[in-house]
Amino acid sequence: MTDDKMRAEFEEWARSTFNWHTWEQVAPEEPKTISSWDGEKYCHRVVNGMWLAWQASRASLCVELPAPVPDYAFGDDPQSEAWSIGYNLALRHCAAALDKAGVKYR
Repeated sequence: MTDDKMRAEFEEWARSTFNWHTWEQVAPEEPKTISSWDGEKYCHRVVNGMWLAWQASRASLCVELPAPVPDYAFGDDPQSEAWSIGYNLALRHCAAALDKAGVKYR
């Protein structure tokens, strides 16, 4: 997940939880306020601390996916190869969804 996407999610959460808005959304021509973003951090230490905690919570999240299975992993049944292919395809789809959400996996 890019930092911009992660920051957008953080700001959406802050808006929905605290009715918080960045100053840039309200009055971009005004001087900086406690919730301004300077390109690297939030200008208010409490808001920036919330942002750092948000980043840390995302960095520590890691999903362990099961290993792919070999062909015919489900026995001698004629459908075993199809089941193996379907299982491995589902794992790839799960990995793609986790990538899109910015969640690490192994």
